[in-house]
Amino acid sequence: MIKNQFTNNFFESFRDSYIQRNVKEISNYCNSIITHLNKQDLILHPLGFYYCNVFDFSNGEKIRIHIWSDKGNRIIPLMDIHNHYYNVISFVFKGYVYNTIYDVTKTEPFTHTLYQGSYDKNGKRILEKTDKKFNLIPLKKNKISQGELYIIDKSDVHKGEVPESQFSITFVFTEKPVEPNPQVFGRIDGKDTYEFPLIEVNNEEIEYIIENASA
Repeated sequence: MIKNQFTNNFFESFRDSYIQRNVKEISNYCNSIITHLNKQDLILHPLGFYYCNVFDFSNGEKIRIHIWSDKGNRIIPLMDIHNHYYNVISFVFKGYVYNTIYDVTKTEPFTHTLYQGSYDKNGKRILEKTDKKFNLIPLKKNKISQGELYIIDKSDVHKGEVPESQFSITFVFTEKPVEPNPQVFGRIDGKDTYEFPLIEVNNEEIEYIIENASA
């Protein structure tokens, strides 16, 4: 695993570079880490990207890698508008990412319903529809390119996107987490329940990702 290749002091310094918003130092740490990525580290996320939990800090903060591959059939996320219970500080290591911020109101016409999320004992992600309805209006959509840093406040409702033809990598620092209560929004006419089981990843795809991540 990646975290076994480096000292705790290394990751503490990596975190400091995020706190100080030092893009040059963040980039240097990312370059050091990415060459140690291996197939045991990667998990396929319901939002369509591969992720790797690089390091867990004692206060609940984390550093993670998110990878969107341009090879194979990428999962098309059904429930991709959400918020977080931490501040997202994300560095685009390769490619680019689109990020859309939404205004959420309780005024009609309602466009989305709030879903409650949970996991079963096998790691399956389950989203269940609630009776809470909202009107979601896109406020702004930004393109964040390689070498740039962007921040999503825990109060922001957003959607991140990468075109299927694009190979992109971000390193994410989850800053100042609070009690988990993330909001996930689905279409007003969505199903009552959505399930996202853990998916076994093709070895050929993993090898392709690792090869291109460090290229």
